Amino acid sequence: MLEELIILVQIIFIDIILAADNAIIIGLIAANFVPKNRKKIILWGVAGALVFKILFAVFCNIPIPILLD
Repeated sequence: MLEELIILVQIIFIDIILAADNAIIIGLIAANFVPKNRKKIILWGVAGALVFKILFAVFCNIPIPILLD
């Protein structure tokens, strides 16, 4: 039980770090555009990051037959 809890905390910690990294990159990109477009750029950046995070999580849980041998 303790091992699973440690793994969960590690995953949450990594997810927080990656989310902060995404926010910094999206902010840096949006800063180069006119203020009128910044909200739209931030929205699309966050949406894209969320979609990729979900896709990567799904693909990480698909068993690869060659690795199971």
